[in-house]
Amino acid sequence: MNYLRTLLYFCVCAFGVSVVAFLILSGIVRDQGVAVFYSSVATSGATVAIAILTMVLAIETWRMRNQQQRQIEQEVISSVRPLVVVELAEGRVINDRTIIIKNLGKGIAFNVSFEIEGRGNSFDAERKIVERIHEHGFVKKGIKNLGIGQIIESHIFLFHEIGKEVFEACVDVSVLFEDIYGNKYENKFVFDMAEYENTNRLGGKPDNERNDHLKKIVQILEKEMRNLNKS
Repeated sequence: MNYLRTLLYFCVCAFGVSVVAFLILSGIVRDQGVAVFYSSVATSGATVAIAILTMVLAIETWRMRNQQQRQIEQEVISSVRPLVVVELAEGRVINDRTIIIKNLGKGIAFNVSFEIEGRGNSFDAERKIVERIHEHGFVKKGIKNLGIGQIIESHIFLFHEIGKEVFEACVDVSVLFEDIYGNKYENKFVFDMAEYENTNRLGGKPDNERNDHLKKIVQILEKEMRNLNKS
């Protein structure tokens, strides 16, 4: 819009020149007919300059209003924008893998669907992983709506179920979803199984700690039962 500003400056200058020229000529020219002629020319020039100036201001006002409207619309969309993420996490046991789907955005996600395919690093292992993921209804058929903060979690596979080549597999996951206004979004994730090779545990309590904890609970319950029987 720089040309509009240039045109605006030109019109202002033209208007000023017309006024100045009229004042100078009206003071110099003594012939009334010639003075009237110069007056008409100056008036015409000023009228054209004012018309162009009005048009430029109208265009600038319209442009600024549209820009402001777009900013408001963008803020409204951002305030209800969903953010769906997919994560491959550790399950209840060390070799268990669980798929977790979360909506971390500010609005409800609609028509959530998934596109999953292997990269070809290990065809057989990637095929098994993709099939295991597709077995779940929320992946195969999609999710109609996913609320704010809502989480879907489900077991996918154990490492030994995939085979020795499991750590060579790499799977691309694309999640597509919409906001309440029908705007479409897409997030992409990578399940690189090499990240889990030679990993003992990512978090949580090991199985032996769980077993020891359960044994203590059983011992306490047995002791309480003996005390009740004695009484």
